[in-house]
Amino acid sequence: MDWTLAEAIVLGLTAWHWKSMREDSSQDMNSNIFAIIGYGALLLVLARVLGAIWMPLVTASYAFAGAALLVASREGEGRKLLLRLGGVTMLLVVGRLIVVDMSSVETIWRVLLFLACGVGFVAMSYRMQPARAIPSVESNSA
Repeated sequence: MDWTLAEAIVLGLTAWHWKSMREDSSQDMNSNIFAIIGYGALLLVLARVLGAIWMPLVTASYAFAGAALLVASREGEGRKLLLRLGGVTMLLVVGRLIVVDMSSVETIWRVLLFLACGVGFVAMSYRMQPARAIPSVESNSA
């Protein structure tokens, strides 16, 4: 538990430092590299902490993190980085589902995990769609 608390503090400081680096336009490349390394560290911490509880929790947390990054990439600064990190995370989720979870999880949990990830992928793809214009009443009556 002590290590988990220390890791959470380091990840919080990493996020704070990345945010302060992003404000300086001359540090753009360094802030991107720092963000990628920090996100990789977050994934490793999730794997260590949740893997000790139950291995499918790691895959589920990765799916949630990837979906959150992809939805966050719709607006704001750093869209390209968030989109790429989210896409790579989703590929990692699919790989974990096929390689790790297919071999180590009982059948009922495997089915439920695939269904939950599938629902998450569908919900995320719905949120990623561009906003559609609502037709006005005047254009329908003409």
